[in-house]
Amino acid sequence: KSQWPLIETVYDLQAASLIELQNMFGKNKGKKLYQNVRGIDTSPLETEHERKSLGTQVSWGVRFLSEKQTIEFVNGLCEEVVGRMKVLEIKAKRVTLKVKRHKNGYSESVKFMNPGEIDMISKSSPVFTPTDDTKTLSAHAEKVYKEMGIPFEDIRGMALQVDLPPS
Repeated sequence: KSQWPLIETVYDLQAASLIELQNMFGKNKGKKLYQNVRGIDTSPLETEHERKSLGTQVSWGVRFLSEKQTIEFVNGLCEEVVGRMKVLEIKAKRVTLKVKRHKNGYSESVKFMNPGEIDMISKSSPVFTPTDDTKTLSAHAEKVYKEMGIPFEDIRGMALQVDLPPS
């Protein structure tokens, strides 16, 4: 329940006058509520925003037969992200690897290649000099993967994200 007995729903806000809302919530907040419930928004429309990260993920049908295959997959994610970075002419300052790990004690999903019950594990590594070099990003991603210590048999999905320096 609201601390204002007459206001319990958005409909109640809409029924209140500007003066009533300003008396209850203060001049600025009352005006903002009055306008919002009537669909009035005079703030400028922002269509441009600065990209802060870029990434890719594979979250279905992931099963590995060896550590080597897992590392190749990590490198493939890096190649995909670097390709996108080069198109956008941007460089990475941090690499984050996110791994979907099969939850201990849970059976495999009955749905074919579905990840089933998982834990999401994430770890990052700073890139000291911003780069769009595949080998450099792969080295960071491989290092992060190895630090996670997740057996390749338990991996059910993987994502790679890079954070970008401010432009």
